[in-house]
Amino acid sequence: DIEQIEDLQNLAGVGVAYKLGWAILEHYNKKDFLDEILYLVSIGTVADVVPLIGENRHYVKKGLELISKNQPVALIKLLKITGVNIEKITSDTIAFAVSPRVNAAGRLEHASIAVEFFTETDEKKIDLYIQQLNNHNQNRQQLCDTTFMEAEFKIKEEIDFKKNKGIVLYDENWHPGIIGIVASKIVEKYQKPAFLITLNKEKNEARCSARSLEGFHLYETLKEISDTLGHFGGHACAAGFSVDLNTISLNEFTEILNNKINEKLDENPVAAYLTVDAEITHDELHFDFIEKLNILAPFGAANPSPVFSMSNMQLKQFNTMGSSGNHLKMFLDAGQNKIFEAVWWNKNSIEAQVLEKLNIAFSPKINSFNNKTAIQLEVKDIQLTNPPAIKQHSDELPLKQQLWLDHRGKINIFKAVNNYLKTTDTSVSIFAENKEILKSLENYNEINSRIVDRLNVLKVDEIMLFDYPADNELFKFIIERAEPKKIHVMPFNFKNFNTSDIIKTVSGMLKYAHSQKGGLVFVEELASKLSISTKALQSCIKLLDFSSIIGITNLNDEICEFNFLQVKELNSLVNLPEYKNLEGELDQIQKFRSSICSSKISEIKDFIE
Repeated sequence: DIEQIEDLQNLAGVGVAYKLGWAILEHYNKKDFLDEILYLVSIGTVADVVPLIGENRHYVKKGLELISKNQPVALIKLLKITGVNIEKITSDTIAFAVSPRVNAAGRLEHASIAVEFFTETDEKKIDLYIQQLNNHNQNRQQLCDTTFMEAEFKIKEEIDFKKNKGIVLYDENWHPGIIGIVASKIVEKYQKPAFLITLNKEKNEARCSARSLEGFHLYETLKEISDTLGHFGGHACAAGFSVDLNTISLNEFTEILNNKINEKLDENPVAAYLTVDAEITHDELHFDFIEKLNILAPFGAANPSPVFSMSNMQLKQFNTMGSSGNHLKMFLDAGQNKIFEAVWWNKNSIEAQVLEKLNIAFSPKINSFNNKTAIQLEVKDIQLTNPPAIKQHSDELPLKQQLWLDHRGKINIFKAVNNYLKTTDTSVSIFAENKEILKSLENYNEINSRIVDRLNVLKVDEIMLFDYPADNELFKFIIERAEPKKIHVMPFNFKNFNTSDIIKTVSGMLKYAHSQKGGLVFVEELASKLSISTKALQSCIKLLDFSSIIGITNLNDEICEFNFLQVKELNSLVNLPEYKNLEGELDQIQKFRSSICSSKISEIKDFIE
């Protein structure tokens, strides 16, 4: 039966193991055990992100029912700690609360920890395993953040998108267990196939994890260059392989790989798109409607949650959430005082301003937290409903023949500015260093082509401050260097610094510079990448030196020469005086930027006189 064969091809490894276990139990007439182990099949199938169709869908659906009914001790203890609703366990529950922790053990140490966790009955031992799984997951997150940052550096320095249509990156120090996760993040950001390669020094073997987007089939692509590969496997959107560097050099292989990627994408270009299943109104969106949708569950690969859209929703409030502020929570007014809570996973900024009207694409969910149940919109994308045209108003007096234009109260300024730049004959620079601002600008070609940071400010007719300088000294430098006739002060929603995040980022940058740049960084360049003051950066570097993470050999206002010594847990630094100094410097930046947000234009002029 062709349909059954296709179902077998979609099985995760855990599904294959279940089939074998089924046959053995059936042989010994112990089929009663099949239900007892089926819940593990559901967890493994969701964690492996295989298509939730055919047999996979059956196993996950039945397994989730068994979990809700039998409440396995170890699993329920883990779910309670993560704070999810254990009354109704779904594939999303497994994907967000269980899979990352189980997978982290295998990625960083050994999968046996997860096996022992699931098979243990002693509650004290289960608690220890949960602690181990959580620790591995936290380490995995930190490794992913550092590796993603290093990959971003490499993309900017090494990738020529006019020449190559994919992203192929190599670093011998990258951890093989997490490069697949980082590759997924790169695909999400750049919308291009990503191949991250690391080195197994013992075997002199390159190992790669690759991720793709719909339209570029990874496994089929690898089959066409299989004569250069050792082991390889995967499917359309995820794959892995090895290359024996005793038989082919890394440069030769990456050239072959890039040529094949270019060839495939020339034949069949890919582009990201979102399919909306239907437009609905707020009256149609109620609990009964969502419950009926859940008949289609479990949702996952090849069986995604339905996506709907609603128009003219007013943004009432938004803020970041999560330990690192990686996610966005919004409150949206659909009219007639109908307020919906919405979350946007892995998104921490939007162009929209409060009170602006938006069109939203989302999947509806029922969220239960603290004994309260509410409808929650899981956002897939947003669109500004009525983008206003940019209007200049300049009622302030000129300072040194400079005209200051205040746009801080405007909404949807990006599109309007982009259109303005298409028609103006004057030279215009866009000042922006903050990575969130840069990300939000990257789809506006006219704006993006004019972006400058503190290192490359040019003399221009106009400068637009989409990002606010970190201190008064830098503000004055930028204006004096640009000598603009017009200064546009744009809207800027900045979030407070997380001191730990700054330390992790600087530490990661220095680790990379130690291995790739001979332990030399330019202070102003590094401060610009972080959108902080040089004083704050130097304070962070001194903290890392004091705590023996690095050893400084030379530090001044221009360069830092150092040796990277070791990685340390951040909690060992928080009580140091140097840590407090860094917090103080970051707080000064926040206060300065806040003053620009709230001060009159005449007062801002006084800052730089």
